[in-house]
Amino acid sequence: MNDYPKRDASHFSRFTRAVFASEVPKRFGTDVTALVLFIASEEFRLFQAVPPSYWFNGMKLALGFGGNDRLLKAIRAAQASGLLHYDSESKPSLYWTLIPTWLEPFYDGEHSQNRNRKGVEHSRNRSRTGNGTGKHSINIEEEVEEARVSLSVSSEAKAKQPILDWPMPEGVNPDHWRDWLTHRKAKRASNTPSAWSRIEREAAKAGLAIPAVVQICAERPWIGIAASWVASSVPLSSSEYKPFVPSTTEDPIKPKKISK
Repeated sequence: MNDYPKRDASHFSRFTRAVFASEVPKRFGTDVTALVLFIASEEFRLFQAVPPSYWFNGMKLALGFGGNDRLLKAIRAAQASGLLHYDSESKPSLYWTLIPTWLEPFYDGEHSQNRNRKGVEHSRNRSRTGNGTGKHSINIEEEVEEARVSLSVSSEAKAKQPILDWPMPEGVNPDHWRDWLTHRKAKRASNTPSAWSRIEREAAKAGLAIPAVVQICAERPWIGIAASWVASSVPLSSSEYKPFVPSTTEDPIKPKKISK
């Protein structure tokens, strides 16, 4: 108990990173890896204050090992690798992880730092001397700037993409038609063939002619129409609506008022 090493709160994360960075699963097997990582997680749970203690069968169940031999082999292999302290004299047995000499560079992060330094230096060399194909590598700042400009151009092009216009149906008041299309454009409603087909279907359900529908949508204002909306809020039928007839004089158009 007095031999339990003093650990800080980062031990579990550093130990786990070191185990995989040093290829412990490949070198010592998955059972050893599972055992030492479980012990490291238990140390973390106990705040590195006291070593984890387990009865043999309890450890076997915790790891999901089916037989005694499997756990014994894992313990012996972990001890031989220098990754595990196992005190079978205590009842229950005491376990804690160890940092052997060969693991220290991975545990302290020196291996990762060296690898990162090599990677950065390699990238710089490629940027200065080319990538081996006779072409110079593009600076990372240039790549980021090109991507930003490309995204900006794409967004602007999409924003400027025109919304399709429908041809004005016969009998529709031009003022109503203009006001309605202006409202649809403001709401980013696309004037597609499918959208027009829906408007015609709903107009037929409501018993309204298209000029009446356009007038209603322009005055509400609505981007479209549904028969249920008309039935509940618009006391206007095709028989009451007078189609627009272009004037032969210069007098302004005076659309028919909707009766309340």
